[in-house]
Amino acid sequence: MSSFRVAAIVNEPLAIIRRFISWYRLAGAERIALYFDNPLDPAIADLQGQQDLDLIACTPEFWLTVGTTQETRFTTRQNAALTHAYHASPADWMLAVDADELVYCPDQSIADLLAAQHETVRSLVVQPAEYVQAPEPGAHFRFPITVPQVQQVYGAASGVFRKRLGLIGHSFGKSFHRNDQHDIRLRQHWAVDTTTDQPVPHHAIGHAERAYLLHYVAPDYATWAAKLEFRVSASGYTVMVKSMLEEARNAPLGDNFAETEESYAELFRLTHCIDMDILEKLRQIDGILILPEAEFGPVVAARHVGIASSAISRQDLPKGGRSIDPKH
Repeated sequence: MSSFRVAAIVNEPLAIIRRFISWYRLAGAERIALYFDNPLDPAIADLQGQQDLDLIACTPEFWLTVGTTQETRFTTRQNAALTHAYHASPADWMLAVDADELVYCPDQSIADLLAAQHETVRSLVVQPAEYVQAPEPGAHFRFPITVPQVQQVYGAASGVFRKRLGLIGHSFGKSFHRNDQHDIRLRQHWAVDTTTDQPVPHHAIGHAERAYLLHYVAPDYATWAAKLEFRVSASGYTVMVKSMLEEARNAPLGDNFAETEESYAELFRLTHCIDMDILEKLRQIDGILILPEAEFGPVVAARHVGIASSAISRQDLPKGGRSIDPKH
């Protein structure tokens, strides 16, 4: 078996961080490094004393030690933190992910998956399966699909999904990086060879290999709304989705606040919920992973508690907005 560690830069509710820790502990991670983008995050004190955690408060002084500053763009800081974690890890592999991303291998352990990789594999990419709300029980995760399939599944709204192959979040995946590569720096999804400034060659696995990066990009309305500004500033959305969001956000409030709320809820439904028609089309092309609670297991089901909800809450909805046109 191969040993592995996990690293993430976090600025999440404590419940999501706890789920992340629980998941990767059970998956066999040797250690978990959490870089807190907010150095005063109260989660740091809450998690102190757990022997398998490395808790790094990203103070201005820390950022200087990794060659950047607190004012630098988030993705640049993220890359610096992940690179720091990689070069500090003695494990055979290191996984660089976000707190809302969980590697799921139902047929084997992660350690066995890594041990089976040929010695020439420097980075192993696990392709994403993006969580969506669906009108039936279970946990539903859609895969990247081809551009013609995007048109087939999403029809008039396909322009929203085309660039990222049927997803709203990233369609590339996240990587395990083999140890002892001294001349690499990490980016969010892959590694770069510092001697050539070119991406490190990688091997990608996904649905065909029964290996998934479960991505809870928008598990419920409240979580989605709370991270809208961050995702826009961190290039978390395509240009089209950003323009739809800005159209809703910049519109006058009007007299009917319920209509204003609904414009945001409509955008959430369009991008992160599927109806039965879309669900059946995804089934037909083998484009969705459905994990019934009984199969998913009580441990995995517990990770949904307080995180995923089938209801769109009206609590703390953002202000502003009007009806969304997915075809513009």
